[in-house]
Amino acid sequence: MTLQARDAYLERAAEAGLAMFAERSWGLYQRFPFEQAPRQSPGDIVEAYERARRLAAGFASSLRECEERLNVQSRLRPGDVKDANRTIEKMSGGRRDVPLDLLGGTLICSSLTQAYAVAEDVTATFTVVSFRDRHVVPVPSGYRDLQFSVKLEGEHIAELKILHRMLADLDQYEHRIFEVQRSIEARHRDEMPFIEGLVVKSLTTASNTMYTQAWKRILVTEGLLGQTEDEND
Repeated sequence: MTLQARDAYLERAAEAGLAMFAERSWGLYQRFPFEQAPRQSPGDIVEAYERARRLAAGFASSLRECEERLNVQSRLRPGDVKDANRTIEKMSGGRRDVPLDLLGGTLICSSLTQAYAVAEDVTATFTVVSFRDRHVVPVPSGYRDLQFSVKLEGEHIAELKILHRMLADLDQYEHRIFEVQRSIEARHRDEMPFIEGLVVKSLTTASNTMYTQAWKRILVTEGLLGQTEDEND
């Protein structure tokens, strides 16, 4: 990757309040760029689900190993594998590739310092194939995490997220908003009626506000953002 790409990445990280973690984040991205994540294996949705179910117990065991070794909390996706209806919604939106997150796990950390240390350590347990720092570039809702794709048995890909405790606590409430938004968007993929569009826009704004305020509180708590600056925003 070019020097210009590195400089732009570090600048973006600094703008997010993460200057002290920027080099570590760049190092992980350089080793495992998310744009080069492989496709799911197998490519057939039914076979992929069957394999994900077979691998769920072993994946959960690896998460528990990280929990004990790194002093974090771990959790596997509720129900072990991604809800099939959600997968169908995701694939009907124009992408036909089988999602990489049929199996998903989370490691919950008490600080950003711990989160980036854990991110550098997960390669001791998992075969990492891609990394994306969504602290630096959050999703449209404002949600932030450190997102990995990891390779399991049979080339199957699973999602591993490293999440700050405060965002994990907020996520359990915001997810209800996300569910409503997602169901509306699934019903109106071609053309969104005015009222439904208004609801979706308002829910997105509400989610972004909550995640943005939580993120600022994290930065303040960890000394990465001044209290006065936080209060003025």
